[in-house]
Amino acid sequence: MALPRAVGVAALVSLLAACGGEVARLPATDASPDLSPLDAADASGDAAPTPVPARPTYWAHVAPILQQHCAQCHVAGGLGPFPLTSYDDARTHADLVAAAVTNGTMPPWMPSSSCRPLQHVRVLPADDLITIQRWVATGTTEGDRGSFVARPGTPAMLPERPSLMVQPAETYAPRPSAIDDYHCFVMDPELTESRDLVGVRFVPGEPRIVHHVIVYEIKAAGLASLQRLDDAEAGPGYTCFGGPRVSGQRNVQFVAGWAPGGPPMRMPTGTGIRLSPGSRLVMQVHYNQANGRGLSDRTRTELFFSENPVPRVAYVIPLAQTDFTVPAGARDTEVEATVRLRQYGVPLNATVYGLAPHMHTLGTSVSVDLTRASATESECLVDIPRWDFHWQQFYLFEEPLRVTPDDTIRLRCRYDNTAARQPVIDGVPQQPREVHWGEGTFDEMCINFFYATVP
Repeated sequence: MALPRAVGVAALVSLLAACGGEVARLPATDASPDLSPLDAADASGDAAPTPVPARPTYWAHVAPILQQHCAQCHVAGGLGPFPLTSYDDARTHADLVAAAVTNGTMPPWMPSSSCRPLQHVRVLPADDLITIQRWVATGTTEGDRGSFVARPGTPAMLPERPSLMVQPAETYAPRPSAIDDYHCFVMDPELTESRDLVGVRFVPGEPRIVHHVIVYEIKAAGLASLQRLDDAEAGPGYTCFGGPRVSGQRNVQFVAGWAPGGPPMRMPTGTGIRLSPGSRLVMQVHYNQANGRGLSDRTRTELFFSENPVPRVAYVIPLAQTDFTVPAGARDTEVEATVRLRQYGVPLNATVYGLAPHMHTLGTSVSVDLTRASATESECLVDIPRWDFHWQQFYLFEEPLRVTPDDTIRLRCRYDNTAARQPVIDGVPQQPREVHWGEGTFDEMCINFFYATVP
């Protein structure tokens, strides 16, 4: 994932302004008697855990588990290889589900539980695991649909229909000579007034080659620069290593991003990313062709807007260490970025709602911690002890975190550059080489994105 250089923290802070309005509300889903409660249920219930029954049923016992831990990805058109949003879905794939939860490969959850509490933790309690196993062993009984009760803390599903879908007008085939191809597609959201983004869903068109997706907003003042870039290359969009390449830092805003394993995201209540009237959206797609050439893609991004202005405008703020070397053959190399927030360009108190660390395929672990100005001990914000490139996402805190300009943030990344960790390109295993920060899949990165409001 390319460092969004256009998102300078000092520039973001200078643009912050107070705004009023109601709490963000997503568009309502269409009411339908055929709609499964697993697709549209409200997670506000207060049902307490119950002992595992001898013969669990789908609606009373299994559906709440699947909705809480699986349905964000296992939905039609989602990241999972099959949906799990109806009884027929679950019954058809029951043996696979039971095997995956038993061996621990599903549901995927990377962070350690020793750090700041996170929302929507996808770790199955022992009772839930036994419930699924027993449901399969006793014949996958459906039970009474009316017995379904959504669990407290279940992630709210985004509506099926987005407020706006952005997608290139035609498919794009990455340059056949390049392992890595960064391409930017320009789209007009036709905004006539400011809108606040409160949910986003990415749908990679060809997952075998889509390495990451980032959506940027280009303000009206940057449109002339954007038009020159788009006109300079034939076909849809233009090449964009390192970001959208539009002149003027203040003309570009990081809107949202996706990396492998990332589920749809609903922004924390009362917050959203504000888009300006007359702006354009640039969708940067990083294509990696190590697993196949000659493939075409038409990735789309689905955006969900608040009906009213949100009370707190949010920004995605990066912290990265870009000057490092991972020696060829080295088994354990640590890279660190430590910044005092005032020196980083944050002159006011801020509220951090969540974060998303990112590395590439040599990464083994990553952590982010905070040291208060008046303290000597640090507080762990997130720790991923076994990094897996294929499972990345934004992690939202149970309680927002207030930080001051004199607090210090530390990001630490570790890498293994031995022969066993090397990629296979066009069927040929690669030899260890010295690795630095870079745009390519087989370069490395050490970066964390914060979702924050100031103040």
